[in-house]
Amino acid sequence: MREKKVDRFIFKMSDMVGQGSYGQVFKGLDEKTKELVAIKMLSKQVINEDDYLREGLMNEIKIMRDLQGNNVVKLIDVLETSNNYYIIQEFCNGGDLQHLLKKKKFLPQKEAVSFFIDVLLGMMELVKKGIIHRDLKPANILINRDIYKIADFGFSKALDNFSKQMIVSNVGTPLYQSLQLLKAQKYTSKSDIWSLGFIFYETLFGQTPWTARSIPELIKNIVSQPLKFPQDKNVDPLILDMIKGCLQIEEQNRLGWDQLYRHPCFGQSFSFYTNQTKQLEDKAMFLVQDLRFKVMKDKIDLENVFHKYDKSGDKSLDMKELTFLLHEIDPKLEREEIEYIFNKIDLDGSNSIELNEFKKWLEENQVQMSMKNLSQKNNLTREGTEQFKQFVQSGQEFEGSKNTQPISPQIIQQQQQQQQQYQRQATNPQQQSYQKQTSNQYSPQQQQQYQQYTQQYQQQYPPNQPISGSNQQNYHMQTYPQMNNSQQYNQVYQQPPAYVPNNSNQTPPNLAQERAMVTIQKLVIAIEKYKIDINELFRKYDKSDSQTLDVQEFGVMLRKIDGQLTDQDIKLAFGVFDVDQSKEITFKEFQDGIRLHLNQWKFQHQQTNQGYPYQKY
Repeated sequence: MREKKVDRFIFKMSDMVGQGSYGQVFKGLDEKTKELVAIKMLSKQVINEDDYLREGLMNEIKIMRDLQGNNVVKLIDVLETSNNYYIIQEFCNGGDLQHLLKKKKFLPQKEAVSFFIDVLLGMMELVKKGIIHRDLKPANILINRDIYKIADFGFSKALDNFSKQMIVSNVGTPLYQSLQLLKAQKYTSKSDIWSLGFIFYETLFGQTPWTARSIPELIKNIVSQPLKFPQDKNVDPLILDMIKGCLQIEEQNRLGWDQLYRHPCFGQSFSFYTNQTKQLEDKAMFLVQDLRFKVMKDKIDLENVFHKYDKSGDKSLDMKELTFLLHEIDPKLEREEIEYIFNKIDLDGSNSIELNEFKKWLEENQVQMSMKNLSQKNNLTREGTEQFKQFVQSGQEFEGSKNTQPISPQIIQQQQQQQQQYQRQATNPQQQSYQKQTSNQYSPQQQQQYQQYTQQYQQQYPPNQPISGSNQQNYHMQTYPQMNNSQQYNQVYQQPPAYVPNNSNQTPPNLAQERAMVTIQKLVIAIEKYKIDINELFRKYDKSDSQTLDVQEFGVMLRKIDGQLTDQDIKLAFGVFDVDQSKEITFKEFQDGIRLHLNQWKFQHQQTNQGYPYQKY
């Protein structure tokens, strides 16, 4: 039996396991490891005569070298002789999905979901690298020891994330291609999501959602025939919902990768992905905070900044241009973090960020495009928070955490009552003093008079209503806007107003309150993120051992986060915790305030499912 040897790999010509138009695949042996390998032998003459084939081969080699996941066929080596190219890959002893479906026709639901999870794990590697496979089909999904692996990257295109191009070429196997590929229209990596939905449908039902004998007929059928599921199969509705999301004709309606990995039909299978995403969300949130401060302090116009970094002048930013923009805000941002933010902003998946997408992202995170009326000239980065992190981690007394239990309904109820008291407060010191006393010290008539006054005040200055013109000069009590998309949130958490004297020469209240509330939120995030024991933190700054924090002690703590806070900023933040207005913060007030703000932070994350977007107060 004729045997060939290439470097340390040997194979027999009779052990051919596959054949295509341009070469053969053989089962071989790695003499060094004694493991079976797949050896793809390609004729140099055929490849070199066709630039398209040569480009495809080089592309496959480049991509496979970059992919090391367990659900992607591993590239072992690439060799060449005078006559042939040899691509050495791991040998998959289970064949491919195409042959498996020919044998079984379909897979039971549990097995099909397991297969799909394997494939999605493999696709995760491609998505991270910015690669579109473009030729996903059952024949390109191999099986090795009951693990499904993605193979055949000859038609894959590594989408350089520093490029703005959408792909327009038509490659791959037509039946499994999205309508955009079939019609040679622009498409993104969502074309692979279509193919995955198509394959999963076939795996579950033993038939494809659409059939045709030509590309024009396939296009016609996809457009004219709504997606239907066989009625004789009892399939989990969540799975059907996921397939529908994958097989949306228009890309903007199709599931994105993040939505796909978070889909409830997979349970906790991708919890590691969501945990990694959460870390990136945290970093994105810090960036948003810093961006908001920079707008306020430096009076920058973000639309001008956008155009400044749009070097190509096409009114959009690619990854490279966005990187320069974000590094102006925070030079420490890493590529993975920037890519995450890029994908958050790039709503249509076009691999470029248009100005309207940029504006929408800023709007969703309550970042104004311009605040030229506010003047301060210091740049703000995450330095303050990082300093606080280093400070916290430097002391052993902060290791571990005793405050990570869920916030109890009792605490929330207590805080609701406290916040309601805040919102009933009047606007001058006399009325504040009046409110501090308990209601049973006054007659029903006095209480009624006070309620009437409060109602008149609220009618004159409705909560959450923008103030303009002369009203702003008379508006003593600034209130903080609440989330519009969650009535429950409004019920659970309401920010107290902050009293600002009418004829004050201090920093404008909106900017001062902005800084104060942002600093409180940063404090809360640091406590949660670095598992700080709030009891130890409180005692650390209680220099007088009075079991309370005065405004000076509290200010020292806050300036660890932002050293540029003014005395007015600190007083405003102090007032949020000083519930009884005793000019001291007890540990209970401090603990309840931290937990309340932490609850708000987590609740908002739960409601938006977009990480921890910064709430505008």
